[in-house]
Amino acid sequence: PEPETVGLYEAIKAGSLGVTSIGKSPPEHPGLLISPHNLPAQLTPCIGRDEEILTLKRLLINTDCRLLTLVGPGGIGKTRLALEAVTPLVHNYAHGAFIVTLTPLLSAQGIIPTIAQTLGYTFSEKGGSQEQQFLNYLKNKDLLLILDNVEHLLREQTTETDSGTEPASVSTVIISILEAAPGVKILVTSRARLNILGEYLFPVRILAYPLETIIHMDEVRNLAAVHLFVQSARSLHPDFELRESNVQAVSAICRYVQGIPLAILLTTSWITTLSIQEIAERLKPDDANDPGRGLDLLQTDWSNVLPRHRSLRVVFDHSWRLLTEHEQNVCQAMAVFRGGCSAAEAFQVAGATLQNLRTLVNTSFLNRASSGRYTMQELLRQYAMEKLIRDRVKESKYRNLHCVFYRQALQRWFEDSKGPRQQDVLAEMDLAIENARLAWDWAVAQGNIVHIDSMVQGLCLYYHRRFRKTEGEAACRTAVEKLETIEDLITSEPGERLRVLCKVLTWRSAFLPHEQALEVINQSLDLLEREELAAQDVREEKAAVFRQMGDIMMRIDRGEAKRVYEQCLMLYRAIHASWEEGHVLESLGHLAYAIGEYKSARQYYEKSLAIAQDLEDLRCMAWAIQGLSALAMALGHVEEGARLSSEALAIRRELGDLAEIAEGLYSLGGKYISLGRSADAIPLLEECRTLTCDQLGLPGGYVYSVLAWARMVMGHYKQAQPLAETALQIMQKDNDPRGVGWTYHVLGGIALGLAEFGEAESLLRVSVKIYRPLEQRYELALALSYLSYTLWALGHLVEAKQLCVEVLNIWKAIGSPQPLMLALVGMALISLNHNTVERAIELYALASTLSPCVGNCAWLWDVAERHINTMAASLSPDAVTAAQERGRALNIQATVDALLQM
Repeated sequence: PEPETVGLYEAIKAGSLGVTSIGKSPPEHPGLLISPHNLPAQLTPCIGRDEEILTLKRLLINTDCRLLTLVGPGGIGKTRLALEAVTPLVHNYAHGAFIVTLTPLLSAQGIIPTIAQTLGYTFSEKGGSQEQQFLNYLKNKDLLLILDNVEHLLREQTTETDSGTEPASVSTVIISILEAAPGVKILVTSRARLNILGEYLFPVRILAYPLETIIHMDEVRNLAAVHLFVQSARSLHPDFELRESNVQAVSAICRYVQGIPLAILLTTSWITTLSIQEIAERLKPDDANDPGRGLDLLQTDWSNVLPRHRSLRVVFDHSWRLLTEHEQNVCQAMAVFRGGCSAAEAFQVAGATLQNLRTLVNTSFLNRASSGRYTMQELLRQYAMEKLIRDRVKESKYRNLHCVFYRQALQRWFEDSKGPRQQDVLAEMDLAIENARLAWDWAVAQGNIVHIDSMVQGLCLYYHRRFRKTEGEAACRTAVEKLETIEDLITSEPGERLRVLCKVLTWRSAFLPHEQALEVINQSLDLLEREELAAQDVREEKAAVFRQMGDIMMRIDRGEAKRVYEQCLMLYRAIHASWEEGHVLESLGHLAYAIGEYKSARQYYEKSLAIAQDLEDLRCMAWAIQGLSALAMALGHVEEGARLSSEALAIRRELGDLAEIAEGLYSLGGKYISLGRSADAIPLLEECRTLTCDQLGLPGGYVYSVLAWARMVMGHYKQAQPLAETALQIMQKDNDPRGVGWTYHVLGGIALGLAEFGEAESLLRVSVKIYRPLEQRYELALALSYLSYTLWALGHLVEAKQLCVEVLNIWKAIGSPQPLMLALVGMALISLNHNTVERAIELYALASTLSPCVGNCAWLWDVAERHINTMAASLSPDAVTAAQERGRALNIQATVDALLQM
């Protein structure tokens, strides 16, 4: 060991290491200079501060850093952190390290006497003022002073006395000491910065705590806030452990107090009285009824803790008294915000100035993030809110200002969502959605029809694009309940309440399962027929109803969907709502594509694309181009389809919306499968699944089903099966007929590949049964083809042929080569049973000209090609080659006509 270490060990062993007055010469010990100090030993370990302690030590060792301020709100652990950092460094200061508590002082005049008393210095009647005597005393000292809790002394004004000018504030005293004593270093703990030139600032942060509402044990076990809670709980219950039964409640407690160490310690003091779950429930914020109830719980009767640390409310009371009346008003107004606000919001709602905001940041009432947003620690916000609601007039004033601000913001965001700023809007709303929802709830509670009317579009479009259906439905439901119970305002037009109610009901239906959505949208349509609205222009509301009804009907009645979409389109054109018109055209394109009306689909998509390009609406552009890519694939232009799909994905990546990117990956992955490039499709689809399921938290039924399809095509049946089964569960839960039909078709294909023909038949018959009423003719053709192959394998040749004929007729109706290719494969198999092997080879060769998958697909090999090759082995190679050449040269229409007459 080093001599210094040996000396320390011997000093401890001899009991000579203790607090020594600085006024005496430091005692010497062989190999060690024992520095005096008054730093108290700590009873509990310091948790979660290792990196901060290391940084503080580096700053304390740095000779350029003579004034270091630990700044942060009350209860954050500033004093404890200072002691943890300084204690190991005491020996660096020949005359020691001393903590001086300034909390009891009422003015800055008592600072120097208090420090002197702590250091053991006695003033003389001679030698000038006390300040001068003390500064002379410190002049040659090598010393560290910890000035603890100085914030209440920062605003002291200069006073004149008989002996001259007294120190104006703690800052003045500190400057005097640092200028007079170059060997003295000062560490300050404060809720506000000193604003002294040369001051090093060290903001003390909260402990890391669980951010999510639903968490897993492994995710939180090592978070500092949770660790502190568990360690403190064990002091009362030695057998306390973090378990699955309490981890949610413990995490909620740490989240509600937002990692404030004192608050965590105060909550654990209740575990002998309340369960963990009861503590969490009592801490839950409740602005409407009792915003301070959580603070009521955060107090204790510990005898070895200073009274100011036995209650978080007392801590906050001390900070509150540091503010001017106007600053207190601003702080109360800022408490209305949830999740923070920008400077502009603070100016307009709270009446704040830049100087006010600066003061509140400097006094730790607010935090300013790198984004420029101002936030308030949640418990401090509850404290300020508790102050605010004592004056209901003042509360209403600030809530109304807040509501007006977000009414205007939501209107602006809705309009900006139609053009090039749409993704910026989502990013802005991600930060502001809590405030927007708070403003909405206030407008609803007040029954303010004008505000509700102005806010519903922007709020609900955000919830829709962010897939937050539960929140969107709840917001609409509370508004519906309010609008149904209040009477029409005297100042509003007759029926205005009904018009706004219709608007909210229409949006509510967008967030509901389809059966409930249909019921709600019909209620909305009925409202528009009411006599009170006869004199009002409700074309916009009626168009919105038709559009939502069309979306619902797309799943259950394609004919009705087309009718209401067309009505919707006429209305939007009449009121010159071009953005809405573009989206309806896109929906009509999807519908026409689904029922095989490809010419109409192209026209709709191209018109939608033109409008989107005029508006610079990247989202609608991507969907229109994706629709055109699907059309190209359906018409056999596979390379063009893949190119357009890649273009749509590039636009979506530029947009930066994860849901849109996932859709683009899904689309391009499907195109690659049709191109016979399933191996290239898999990475795209896996990325899509990661975005959809892991990052967006969505079920992802379609991506699972297409991943299963890709694996099936590659012949990886055992990998494909669980993917398809997962997809089916999701589709059934979502009550999506098309998705269920598609997934049964994939499961049937997998069973067919595995030669499980009975299972394949059952699955594929279900798929066909679902598809028939949907008029999804392209996909119906796929299911019919797979079923025909299965029936051929089972020896049911007559029905197998009937299904192939039906597929050929679908091809004649829609003109897509994919159904034709599949029907030709089926007819080739049937030809094998009629001992016309060469005809089977010809038909299969003709099929290969229609799709790159033929001859490049493990699944087709297993279910068809290998059987044809086996029978072809009876022919000479020249005969096989000749048959293949004849097949590739066949006239498609003539061949189909001949097959239909067989």
